[in-house]
Amino acid sequence: MGFRSSTDPTADRSVREEWLAGLPEAKQRAFQNAITPLEAGYAMFSIAVNESFALRRSGSLVRAREQVGTTAGVMHRFSDQLSHLLDVIIEQARESAHTPRVAPLNPAFFRWPISRRLASWESVIDLVLPTRGLRFRRKLNALLRSVNHLAGEFHYAAREISEGSSVHPESHWEALDSLHYDLNTCLRETIVVLKSFLLGLSPAELDAFCRRLANTAVATPGQGAGVSHISA
Repeated sequence: MGFRSSTDPTADRSVREEWLAGLPEAKQRAFQNAITPLEAGYAMFSIAVNESFALRRSGSLVRAREQVGTTAGVMHRFSDQLSHLLDVIIEQARESAHTPRVAPLNPAFFRWPISRRLASWESVIDLVLPTRGLRFRRKLNALLRSVNHLAGEFHYAAREISEGSSVHPESHWEALDSLHYDLNTCLRETIVVLKSFLLGLSPAELDAFCRRLANTAVATPGQGAGVSHISA
């Protein structure tokens, strides 16, 4: 899957430059410590999704439904990791004088209707916000809302399939594919924002960020489901 994020050539050049800039050793270590579990969590989630679709294509429908049920649990672990990192960045940003440049979310990088609408609205609001800090915080909160919404929708569609209760199973399978894609977009956007954020932190702020990331426990995956918008 392509790297769909604010590193796109059409994005603000300064955002690209921050992404391409090298990090000092301590900041690079913090960056890797933050993203390595996320990348591993996403890899497990993606493998589980692909296995579900492979079983369905082969005609093993019962096994495919069972695999989807397992996939939902893997998705929750990944989405909780991603939400946790966004929460940590948001908390640390409140105490930091540094606010990195960010490009607004691009609706073209999302498939799920509500994700596209949220990105469209965020890109419009970005044009009228007067400061870089407000734009930065707005994007972080938009990403966090997107991750939580996508996770709830994925859980709902996966439950409908795994329990065999879906009246329109094809639409729920299509939903899983789009939601999987959009969660990856949120991951890539978060990674870009994280690197830009770490780039400007002071040593004391970096230490505080690392402690916050290590000490704040990731919440147990929730079981609540979002309201389905498959027909949207």
